[in-house]
Amino acid sequence: MSSDDIAIRVSNLSKCYFIYDRSQDRLKQYIYPRLQRIVGRQPKNYFREFWALRDVNIEIQKGEIVGIIGPNGAGKSTILQIICGTLSPTIGSVETRGRISALLELGSGFNPDFTGIENIYMNASILGIKKIEIDRKIIDIADFADIGDFIYQPVKTYSSGMYARLAFAVAVCIEPEILIVDETLSVGDLLFQSKAVQRMRELMNRCTVLFVSHSLATIKSFCSRVIYIDGGMIIKDGTPSEVCDHYEMVMQDRLLARERLKEKVRTQLYANDIGDNIKELIYTPDPTFPESGEEFRSGSGSMKVVRADLMVNDRQSKIAEFGSIITLRLLIVAEREIKPGAIVGYMVRNSNAVDVFGRNLFNERMSLPALSPKQMVEVTFRFPCLLTAGCYSISIGVKSEPHFPEFFDLIHVARTFEVANIPGNYVPGMIYVENDINICVLEEGM
Repeated sequence: MSSDDIAIRVSNLSKCYFIYDRSQDRLKQYIYPRLQRIVGRQPKNYFREFWALRDVNIEIQKGEIVGIIGPNGAGKSTILQIICGTLSPTIGSVETRGRISALLELGSGFNPDFTGIENIYMNASILGIKKIEIDRKIIDIADFADIGDFIYQPVKTYSSGMYARLAFAVAVCIEPEILIVDETLSVGDLLFQSKAVQRMRELMNRCTVLFVSHSLATIKSFCSRVIYIDGGMIIKDGTPSEVCDHYEMVMQDRLLARERLKEKVRTQLYANDIGDNIKELIYTPDPTFPESGEEFRSGSGSMKVVRADLMVNDRQSKIAEFGSIITLRLLIVAEREIKPGAIVGYMVRNSNAVDVFGRNLFNERMSLPALSPKQMVEVTFRFPCLLTAGCYSISIGVKSEPHFPEFFDLIHVARTFEVANIPGNYVPGMIYVENDINICVLEEGM
C-alpha cells in the first residue's frame, strides 16, 4: 500500500488528561512545582493521570468506510476529535490527506449573533473553502436545511431542530474527501432524517468515512471495516461481522460476570440467614437504572420501580436476535398504602422515539393487589422479539386504577437494547412478520 493511497494515518497516538480531586489542586499544580524546582526539590504532582488513548495506530485507505465501536469511555470520540484537529494529542501524530468534514457536535462553531447565511460562510472559511465555491453551493445548503426565511435570521432565534438541520446541511454539502461522523444521524424531523441518511449513503460512495456508533446494526449496514476500541487501545480490527461478534461476546461476558457476582452475594446473604429482610437487600436499586437518568422520570412516587432487568432467553443481555424471548422483570415498591387495582405497563420505542408496541396489565384484565408501605411486588412481561434490526428503548409506567389515572412512576427510557441478525434479506419497517407467498400464473383470457 503506497502512502498516496492512505487517507488517514494515526501513529503511536496517546492522549492523557490530568484529573484533579479538588479544585484548589489546580492552583497548587500551577505554583508549587515551580517553587520546588527553584529550591532544588523534586516537584510533586497534585493530579492523577488518565490515559484516554494508549499507543493507537490506524491506517485508513482512501474510499474505505471504517466503523469504530466500543463501550462508553473507550476513547472513540477522543480519536475523532484529534483527527479533526479540535484536540491535541499528548504523544504521537495524525496525518490526513483531503478535505475533512466532521459531524461531531453539530453547530458547535456557529456564532449565535450571525445569521444562518453568515454562519455558512464563516464555517466554510474555517474549513478552508473559498468564497466562490460556497457561492455555488449556498442554494443547495439552504434547500437541504429547509428552514425557510430563518436562514436570514440570527441563529440564536432558531429552534434546536433548525440549528441541527443547518449545521448538518453545511457539513454534508461541501463535498468532503474525508467524512467523520459521531452518532449524528438522528437530527430534525422524520423527513429530514430520511434526507440525512440518504445523503450520508451518497457521500460514502465517493469519500473516505470514519464512523462511530453504538448501534452494531448501523455499523454493519454502513461499514466495510470495523475497529473495536476499549480502554483507549485497539482490541480488534477486521470485518464488521467478526469484530462486532467479538464485541458482543465481550459485552455478554461482562454482563455474565456481573450477574455471577450478584448471585454470589445473594448466596452469601442466604447463608447468613438474615430472615425477612433478605428480599430488600437482594433487590437493591440498580445504579444504572433508569438509563435516561432521573431527570427524565416523573410521577407522585407513591409507588416506585427500583429495578428493571432485561433478559434475552433468560440471560441478562442488551442484544436480542429475531425470535428470541425478551423478558422485562420489574421490581416495584410501595411507599404508602396502595389500594388494589394499580396498573403496570411498558412501551417499546425505536431510535427515533416512535412507539412500536407496548402492553400493560389493564390490556390483560389484570391489576396489582393492595400493598402496604414498603411492600414489594414483582411484575414480569415476556414477549417474542419480532423487531427488525436497530436500537430500541423501553419506557415503564406505574399508575393507579384506570378510572383515576394518577401516575405513581413514569420512566421515559428505563432500558435500551439492540436487535440484530434478522433472517433473510433486508426487511423494511419495524416488525418482521413471516409471510406465506404464492405466485400463480393465470392462463390468458381468464
